Amino acid sequence: MARPAPTRFIPDRERSSSTRKRPRRTYRSSDRSSGTLKTIRVAVKPNPYPIYIGSQSSSKLAQYISENKLSGTAVIVTQKEIWKHHGKKLAEQLSASGIHAKTFIAPATQKSEQMKSFSSLRKLLEKVADWECAGEGLFFIALGGGVVGDLTGFAASVYKRGVPFIQIPTTLTAQVDSSIGGKNAIDLPCGKNLIGTIYQPKFVLIDPDYLKTLSTEFFFDGMAEVIKYAMIMDEKLFRYLEKYSDKVIDRSDDALERIITNSCRIKAQIVSKDTMDTKGIRAVLNFGHTIGHAIEAAGGYQGYSHGQAVAVGMLLAAELSLDLNVMSNRAVVGKLRKLLSTYSLPQTIPSSIKIIPLLNALLYDKKRIGGKNRFILIKDIGSTEIYTDVPTELIEDRVKKAYQKKGGSTAKKQGLGILDLLFRGNAANKPKKIYAGSPKTKTAQVGVVRAYFSKIKVAIVQVTDGTIRQGDRINFQGRKTNFHSTVTSMQINHKSVTEAAKGETMGLTVPKPVRQGDKVYL
Repeated sequence: MARPAPTRFIPDRERSSSTRKRPRRTYRSSDRSSGTLKTIRVAVKPNPYPIYIGSQSSSKLAQYISENKLSGTAVIVTQKEIWKHHGKKLAEQLSASGIHAKTFIAPATQKSEQMKSFSSLRKLLEKVADWECAGEGLFFIALGGGVVGDLTGFAASVYKRGVPFIQIPTTLTAQVDSSIGGKNAIDLPCGKNLIGTIYQPKFVLIDPDYLKTLSTEFFFDGMAEVIKYAMIMDEKLFRYLEKYSDKVIDRSDDALERIITNSCRIKAQIVSKDTMDTKGIRAVLNFGHTIGHAIEAAGGYQGYSHGQAVAVGMLLAAELSLDLNVMSNRAVVGKLRKLLSTYSLPQTIPSSIKIIPLLNALLYDKKRIGGKNRFILIKDIGSTEIYTDVPTELIEDRVKKAYQKKGGSTAKKQGLGILDLLFRGNAANKPKKIYAGSPKTKTAQVGVVRAYFSKIKVAIVQVTDGTIRQGDRINFQGRKTNFHSTVTSMQINHKSVTEAAKGETMGLTVPKPVRQGDKVYL
């Protein structure tokens, strides 16, 4: 198979070893130190904004609001526990400074990711509209983790066609990643972040002290994003995480300041060069996220957390880098495994997450172009390559191997058999007969093959017109495909169904190989 030409992201500071004397910072983001406070400027157009980083910096919120010329009512969007620990104090500070504040406590959900829904968005916007009946202006404050930031940023971008908002992240994930860059989104059942905007905050206020009350689980969750930055662009940060893991895990002040500042500088540099995500530069930030997002979606956002899923995704992306000869140094995978283990991050996919929904979720990845699997791969620690056509079979093979082996339960035993996968062992739904032979004359196109997983003989078909029902005799046709079979059972999102309507994507077994792009007729 001919290897497609890669698109490579080259960091500003990359030089040959013979000519590099010091990192040359040509990006427009700048940072300066003022006592314990650091400011990193995100040079996006047309409105650049600052990131304030420092212990107890949250006590200066009113000052920063004034400096950035915000006025009106502050709408604090947060969650119950965060309000208890941090929100109430912030609201009192604002009130003492003459800034009127209202608070929206986001609805509780079993998993915080489930809060990124149309239901939560509607409740927030309706409440804000009620508060603003008096006619005074307002701005939003996102006080929380990445989920709160996403919901708040999206609401700010659509309310009255856009009102100002501030990011005050309280988790490590949000402080080093999601609060910077202006990407805001809510989820759909079939995939994460499918409805969103790029809308920049007025400023980001990062107080590392907030991490002192963060649970160990959430802290390690955020370390996945820090490791991501080290892998894509900062070998020195990678070595720091290896050498000073005790200080990082103990959350010492200097360790927190270093990992947060370094991560924010990298994110600011990349975002400043590709504000609207149109040049392909921001894609490198998705290292580990292609498979990671699919793991989250397949688990209904109730299995692995974002950081845990990204950790597995990074490891699989590194292994794919070896498979495709993008990376030759096998030691890198071993180093990554060791670092993930140091920060209590997983390296396997749990058996509770089924493979068909996971593979199906990959089809909705935003980086897919023209039906091709686009991955961020690693050339070495600190250097990436955008690979434009990773073979589906290779992804499938790597995903299968990543499943946990517990009590003799391999990936095959936990659901890779065709009947177990699609029909969950329900004998009434198992196919009695698959017909194959000369296809009848096609009458109407009803679908198109999105993917085919050869090892389990499953086709993922998107219905493009009409409805496909159980018992229908369907015809597969393509450049090298010509046969028909009977739909004896089908599945959507790992649930057996009797029909699939236009726009839905289903999985079904097929007697012969099909290819992406093959047409399906009734």
